[in-house]
Amino acid sequence: MRPITSLLFLQREGYLEFTEEINNPSRVHFIVGRDDLYKFQVANEAYDGFIKLLLRSYTGMFTDFVPINEEVLSKKAAIPRDTIYQMLVRLSGQNIIRYIPGKKTPLVIFTEERLERKALFISPENYLYVKEKYQARL
Repeated sequence: MRPITSLLFLQREGYLEFTEEINNPSRVHFIVGRDDLYKFQVANEAYDGFIKLLLRSYTGMFTDFVPINEEVLSKKAAIPRDTIYQMLVRLSGQNIIRYIPGKKTPLVIFTEERLERKALFISPENYLYVKEKYQARL
């Protein structure tokens, strides 16, 4: 069986939930305090406008990760999306923010505790269903 087919089989048995693609937006969290951020902005004028844009566009960035949209920031700042991305990466590299780029990835959620192999029960109905589909394809 292919890995995805195996996951779908286990999903039919109720052991997990599987989505092939989930949109995880980019997230940002400021890891410096307001005073240190102000000092950084004064010392690095090139970042000042961008940091103000971030803080004016999203709330709660000092307390937790906040989902952001680079495309929206790009339009507000009238600069390319790639430039927004590079600024976020540089700020992250300078330990001003933590930046988690967005991505679309599969997601597996386990609905049961991890079971021993001998404790897994595969219903005969699901097994026969998958076997018949496989034989039909052959």
